[in-house]
Amino acid sequence: MSINISVILPFYNEKHSAKKTLNLLYQQTRQPNEIIFIDSNSTDETYDVINDFINKKSLTTWTIYKTNLKTPSEAKNFGISKSNFEWCAFMDFDIKFPLNWIEDQINFLSNKKSILISFGVINLNPEKYFDKIVISQTYGINSNAPVIPSSFISKSYFKNNGLFLPYRSFYDKIFIKNSLKNKSDTILINYDNSICYFDVNYALNFKELFYKTLNYTIQSVYINKNFIPYVYLILLFFFISTILININFIFYFFFILFFLRGVLIPIKKNKLFFKMFKLRDLPIIFFIGIFIDITKCLGFMVGLILKIFKKKIRLDHLYK
Repeated sequence: MSINISVILPFYNEKHSAKKTLNLLYQQTRQPNEIIFIDSNSTDETYDVINDFINKKSLTTWTIYKTNLKTPSEAKNFGISKSNFEWCAFMDFDIKFPLNWIEDQINFLSNKKSILISFGVINLNPEKYFDKIVISQTYGINSNAPVIPSSFISKSYFKNNGLFLPYRSFYDKIFIKNSLKNKSDTILINYDNSICYFDVNYALNFKELFYKTLNYTIQSVYINKNFIPYVYLILLFFFISTILININFIFYFFFILFFLRGVLIPIKKNKLFFKMFKLRDLPIIFFIGIFIDITKCLGFMVGLILKIFKKKIRLDHLYK
C-alpha cells in the first residue's frame, strides 16, 4: 500500500515551542512527502522561526503560509486545500510526539484495508499540581482519548463528509464523534500512536485557566445543535432564582455541587482517581471545578451576545 502524506500544522504564537516541534519533524524516521505550516494570524515571531529553519535546512518540501484565519480548524482546512497528496497528517506545536510517529501510522495503515482514518491518542499527565487538578476536571488524566493531532485522514473522507467546522473549540470533538458514530473497519484508533504536551496541558494558574476556558466557551455557542451552553445557563438561572426565593437553599446546592464537582465528575473522568489524589485534594478539585463552571457560564453569555450581533472574538493572545 503506497501512502503519500501531507503533514499539516497550523500555529498561533508558538515561538517558544517552535524549534522543538521543527526538530521532531526533521528527525522523523519516515519523512512525509510535504509539510505545510499555516500561520493563523500570529502576533509573534513564530513565522520567522519556521521560515529560517526551512531556509537553513534547504527543505524544499516544507511550505509556510501566512493567513488571517482566526481558528485552528480553518487553518487545518486551508492546509487540506493546499496539500498535494491523498493522506493528510495533522500535528500541533507544543506537543511531544515520537520520532517514529509517521512511520508507525504508515505501518498501521498498511495493515488495514479500505481505511480512511487512523486517529492517534493523547496522554494527558501533567506534572504541575494546578494543571493536574484542571485536567482532572476537564479531559481526564491518562484518558488516552483520540485527537486530531497525530491522526492520518484520507482526503476522500473529507470529500464525502465535509471538512472541520470553522470554530475555535469543539470542532475536533464533533469531528471525532461523528466519524466514530458508525464505527467500521475504515475508521480506527491507533492506541500505540500516543502524544503528550511538552509542559502545560491546560493551565498553570487561574488567569490562564480563566482566559482559555472563556475563549473556548465563547466559540462553542456558534456550533449548531450544541445545547450545552443553554443547559448551563438554565441551571444558573434556576440556581440564582432559587437562592433569591430562599437563601437557605444555598447550603443544599453547596453539598450537591461538592458531590458532583468534587467527587463524582472527577472520578468518572479519571480511572485512577483514588491513586492520584487524596482526600485533602477534594476541596481544591471542587473549587477549581466551580471556577471552570462559572467561567463557562460567563463565556456562554458573552458568546450568545456576540452571536446576536454576528461578531466573533479571539482571546488566544491573552494566554499565549
